[in-house]
Amino acid sequence: MTTSAEIRSTLVEALQLDLVGPTPGDTEHAEEILKQAPSKWYLTGFLVPFGAPPEIRTDDDEEDMPEELTKSETSEDSKTPDKPPARKAFFPSSMGLSFLVSANTKEIEAIISWGDYIPFDLNSEVSDIEDEEKGKKRKKEAWKRISQKAILTIPVEETHEPLQFEILGGRGLTLVITCRQVRDSRFPTGTLSASVFLVNYRQATHGDRDVTFAFQTCLSLSCPEGFVPRPDPRGINTDDWDEAVASLQYQEDYEFAVGHNVSAVAKATGDHCTEICTTWIPTSEVPRVNAATIKNVQLGALLNRGMASLILK
Repeated sequence: MTTSAEIRSTLVEALQLDLVGPTPGDTEHAEEILKQAPSKWYLTGFLVPFGAPPEIRTDDDEEDMPEELTKSETSEDSKTPDKPPARKAFFPSSMGLSFLVSANTKEIEAIISWGDYIPFDLNSEVSDIEDEEKGKKRKKEAWKRISQKAILTIPVEETHEPLQFEILGGRGLTLVITCRQVRDSRFPTGTLSASVFLVNYRQATHGDRDVTFAFQTCLSLSCPEGFVPRPDPRGINTDDWDEAVASLQYQEDYEFAVGHNVSAVAKATGDHCTEICTTWIPTSEVPRVNAATIKNVQLGALLNRGMASLILK
């Protein structure tokens, strides 16, 4: 029998495939073939070349206006649609994680995975990139995905300038890391605040721009010593009742990472976490809460001005 949890999990997987694309562990779709440019197929999860001109960093269809409606149409849907925003929304060129580590941490391991798409002829096993090397050009009918992965060990030490580590086989993809001392009495001496970014430094082209994009990007960081939990300062020395209650209720819940242009996931057990990673579609499991049984009190579902009421016997 299919449970509601299994149905929700299937819906999340379908949403991931539809909006972002295959995940790092998805072997079934690792070498998928799209009949449309991947930047048209997927809505998020990719990085464009840093410093690329606006026509490459934006959606070509963003400024398309909806069709005009005739005067005879009088339904609610016949109203003139709002104009698109004047300011263009640019695709990101980088994404990363910020976190805290102790003075005992000297290095962390980074696992970077992404997908490259190349023009592909469905009637041939030879890609258009190989044809261009031979001086041939053919009509592009599809795009084939190439699954990519790299593992780097990066040092963790206080730096005045960002450190860059080019990814082998990334054709310009680079890890950029910055570290600085945390001068806060709430943390042990020597605690470092670090940020690791995956940046697309590929050369932008006006032709097949999708060849220079990095799709389904994922950054995973592991630290054997464990990442330092980040406390929530909003509940400290506050007169706000809600903040104080939340600080008390969630005092044993910890934050280990913050995402930039992407969400962060921490694989933690209590206050110990050795792995953090990025995710383009964040999910969260909320435990089910059952109403308590209180003597002489009936928990009713009556609505009074939109609010639940307690009915005393």
